[in-house]
Amino acid sequence: MFVAGGFIWVNTCGNIVITNGIILDLGWPKAAEAKGTETEFQNRPQAQNWFGRREIDYGWPSKLLHTSIPIALKKHEREFYFMDMLREHRDVEDYFVASSKQWVIKGVVINAIVALFVLFTVALLCEYLIRR
Repeated sequence: MFVAGGFIWVNTCGNIVITNGIILDLGWPKAAEAKGTETEFQNRPQAQNWFGRREIDYGWPSKLLHTSIPIALKKHEREFYFMDMLREHRDVEDYFVASSKQWVIKGVVINAIVALFVLFTVALLCEYLIRR
């Protein structure tokens, strides 16, 4: 049961693969914008808001599910209207389309075969140790 639980845990923990987006700085008189990752946003002191997509892969030993989620982050809670600025940006559609999930059938089959092999091996090992 511990091995089966381990397989469930390992296949449901996602790995963030890509986080591309738009970094918005609150400047005066005009806010500046730049393309950047979520990490660049966190490391940039003047950056206040980030709009982008998180792409996450699930599965072990092979990728079986790829998800893409739109996300908006704020460093500080401030009243600010972003939509007017975002409408002017040409790449907005890339970041704000709906969430998506893509199943990788080859990955599902590979993961199932590996899991069955390991579980069968553990079952045989346990039976061998019990009957010794």
